[in-house]
This record gives sequence, structure tokens and C-alpha cells, in this order.
Amino acid sequence: MVLDPASSDHGSGPAVLRRDGYFVRVIAIQHQDGGELHDGILVGRAVCFALEPLSPMAAFTVRCTTPVVSIKSVGRGMGKPDE
Repeated sequence: MVLDPASSDHGSGPAVLRRDGYFVRVIAIQHQDGGELHDGILVGRAVCFALEPLSPMAAFTVRCTTPVVSIKSVGRGMGKPDE
């Protein structure tokens, strides 16, 4: 899957991301490097997440960050980092 945050065709428009008590399914994670998108997260690069559709009219939802400053830990399952 290739995400294009610069595209003017963002589908159905803004959607509410926060849903307390529920996890949001992540479809893809990519970082921006030199105007291109690559799989994964890289410190110093902006990250784009493709998420489950948060609007009934969307195929998926895209959220992008500012450049990542640090990665403390990456955990698996239930949203809790590995010890």
C-alpha cells in the first residue's frame, strides 16, 4: 500500500480518531524520506499511518506525524510495550 499525504484527493474528509476504550486497527506504517514513502518508522522522519476507516464513506484513514524524535520501545499485543 502506498500512501500519498500530499494528494488533494483525501476521500471523505476529516474523521474523529479518538475512541476511548477501543483500539484502532493499523493497516500500514510508512515514513517519508526525500519525498518518497518507505515501510516502517525512522527517527527524524515524518510517519504516515493507514488506519481502519473512521468514516463510513472511507476505505481507510491516513494520519501523518511531525518528524519522529525517538522510539522508546515497540511492544506487541494489547497496546502494552514489552518489558
